[in-house]
This record gives sequence, structure tokens and C-alpha cells, in this order.
Amino acid sequence: MLSETDKISLLSSRFASKKSEAAFQAHIFKRNIKVNAWGIGIGLSVFILYIFSDFIDTVNPSRPVIVRLITFVLSALLFSTLLSPRIRKHHDLVIAVIVLLMCSSLNVILWLQPSLDNTWYLGLIQSYIMAAVLLRLSFHSMCLVVGAPFVQFVIVAGSMSEQQAALLQSTNVALVGVIALLGVYLMQRYQRVDFLKTQTISEQNIQLNALLKDARRDNQRKVAALNMLVHFVKTPLHQISGFSDIVMDSLASDNDQHDPEAGVESARYIKEATANLASSVNSLLIYHRLDEVESRKEEPASVTSAIADLGELIEAGIKVTTEGSTGEIRTSEYAVKTAIQSLADYYNTGPVGVSKLMLTLQQQDDIVSLMLRDDGQPKPSQQFVEETKPLTKIENYLTSQGSDMPMALRIVARASEVCGGEFLHEELPDGNAFTLTFRDFSSQMIVPTSVVA
Repeated sequence: MLSETDKISLLSSRFASKKSEAAFQAHIFKRNIKVNAWGIGIGLSVFILYIFSDFIDTVNPSRPVIVRLITFVLSALLFSTLLSPRIRKHHDLVIAVIVLLMCSSLNVILWLQPSLDNTWYLGLIQSYIMAAVLLRLSFHSMCLVVGAPFVQFVIVAGSMSEQQAALLQSTNVALVGVIALLGVYLMQRYQRVDFLKTQTISEQNIQLNALLKDARRDNQRKVAALNMLVHFVKTPLHQISGFSDIVMDSLASDNDQHDPEAGVESARYIKEATANLASSVNSLLIYHRLDEVESRKEEPASVTSAIADLGELIEAGIKVTTEGSTGEIRTSEYAVKTAIQSLADYYNTGPVGVSKLMLTLQQQDDIVSLMLRDDGQPKPSQQFVEETKPLTKIENYLTSQGSDMPMALRIVARASEVCGGEFLHEELPDGNAFTLTFRDFSSQMIVPTSVVA
């Protein structure tokens, strides 16, 4: 069943929706104006060539020739106005007026003749057929092109004494005119139905391209995850395996060769490597979990509560002060909580010299901003860029030192991106300033039709 925007009027063969009709007209504009230009060019050429017939078939041929020449000049001038972009928008009306001028001139020539002996009505029939076949006029314009010359012909033919011939010729003109109108009507409906099919195919192509883009992006993310696993998981595994051998050799040796200190030291290395392995895997899982929730932003979330949690998650060695608050917004609650947890992880393990942390929360329009100011060692801007670069954009995973990759700030940046915001950093002389933003997606919610009605 067609929607209201897809319905085509039975009387006018136009879309019932003005928006759909405007989209259709924009779609066919270039094609129709090109077809109409060629059609009128052919029509005017045929029209002026009939001057030779006027000298043979008409009484006092000078007057019909003058009428035909004047009509040709006026039509050519009207046709040249299509060079103007402003008038070109109304090419359908201009073309219809040109055809109307040529048909009307045939009726004037007939009026100058003493009888209906010559078959002038065939000129009208020829004009109707050419307009229907060579041109792409709207149904309304075609009604004007057919109707007005037919009325003129009936008046002129009826004014002559040959009533029977006038009736017969008028009937023939009317019959061909109706056929031409029916053809244009059906063509207009067909074009609009074809346009709907084209729109459907275009929408499907957009969806397919989006799916293809998602598939490629998923592939990039999987490759990035594998690269991280290769470079930052195999090292702890090698450490665990190597130090396990040392522990086992130590325990299996004779008592006089037993070295308990070496066994304890190796066990400590195993514990550290296990912690690094768990940290790398957990960080990777958290990072890629954000990809799964990226399309779901309709959850209510309280950033103020999340900021309060941040103060509790940070270790006691850092003094945290907060100011400002915001109302509830609609965004990915998981992404907000993940960003806050990762910020806490960063301050609990990462920066040097941080003793104070100032949190400022504010909202402007649909953007919620969390500003963090610490007194730790300033972080170079280039280092921040590297630590927040998406995994899919990392060229060399071996550039990081140690057995694990810094992931805390990277997770914060990804979580902010999922929430429609961004994560920024400013290097200060006495610390660092971070800005984390979230977008409120309440304004993008789709309101049910029943509610609107």
C-alpha cells in the first residue's frame, strides 16, 4: 500500500505530496529540458518547411506565409529565453506556449481560407502527435496545447458554410487530441512510478553502502585487535612461560642447589606478567564493547552521578573537588560510565605528581562538558595524541614501551566519540587540562505519528 507521499492524483497524474512532486521535478528536470529542446527544434523546422506547401495549397499565399514567419520568429524568441537560468526553471510552460503559438497559427491560416477543402486539420493532428511523442510536457500543459487550438478550430470551421465537413474534421481532431492526452497522462504516471522505484533502489543502495562501510570498519577493528594481541599479549605469555620454567627447575632441584630467592623472584615476575596480560585483554574488551553500543544512544544517563562516582573511584592520595551539575540527558549510559571508570584508572595508575584534581561540569544547549584540571607533570600534546589515537589508526604497535599499551585515555576518547562528543587536552605549565564532552540526543528522538496527530 502506497504512503501518502507516494500517492499519485487520479486527475492530474501528479504526486499528492508537494514534497514528493518537487523531488520528482528536480529528478527529471535535466532530462526533460534536453528532450523538449530537441523536440521543439524538430517541430519548428517542420513548421517552417511547410511554407512551400502554403504557396501551392493556399489562396493568396502571401498572408499564410507572413503568419507562419511571424509565428516562427516569436517561437524562436521564446525558445531563446530558455538560455536564462531563471526562465529555464519554467521550461514546461515556455514549450507549451510555443506549441500553442504554432497550433494557433494553423487556425489563423485556416481562417484566411475561403473553405475547408484543404485538409488543414491534419496540421493540428500532426502537432498533437509530435507534442505527445517528441516532447515531455506535463499533463496540465498538454491539456492547454490540445484544448485551446481545438476550440479555435471548432470556431473557425463552424464559421464556414461546410457544416458537415466541419463536424467531421472537428471529430477527427478531437479523437486524436484525446488519444494524445491519454498517452501523456499514462506517461506521466509511469514516470512517477518509475521514480518511486528509483528512490527505493537508491535508499537500498544507501543502506547497503552503510552495511558495507560497517563491515569494513568491523574488519579494521578486528585487525587492530589482533595486532594488539600479537604485540602486547605474547610478551606476558613468554614471561609467564619462561619464569614458570625457572620456578619449576628451582623446586625440582636438590636441596643443596635449591634457590628459594630465585623462585620467589620468578613468581613475582609471573604475577606481574599475569596482571599485564589481564589488563591488556580487559582493556581491549572494554574498548571494543563500545563499538557494540555505538548505535544505541536513547538511554537516560546522569552525568552528575557519574562525576560523583569518579571522585570515589580515584585513590585517596589525590584530592578531588567538584563543581557544577547537569540534568539527565539521553546518550549511551554504558559509554559515560566507561569513560568515567577509565579516567579513574588513568589517575590511579598513570600520571606523575598528581595531588589535586578539579572537576567542573557544565551544559550548553545539547553539549555536556566535563573539565578536569590536575597539578601533575604536564603531558606533551603529541603524547596525548598518540595515547588517544583509535586502534584502527595506529601504524606501528611496537612504538609503545613495555608489555602493555596505554589504553585508559584511548578508551575515554572512544567513549566520548560514541556519545557524540570529543576528548581534548591542553598542556599547562603546572599541570594538565582535559575536556570531555557528551551530546544530549533527546532532540533526535523520533516522535510517534499518533502523538503528533
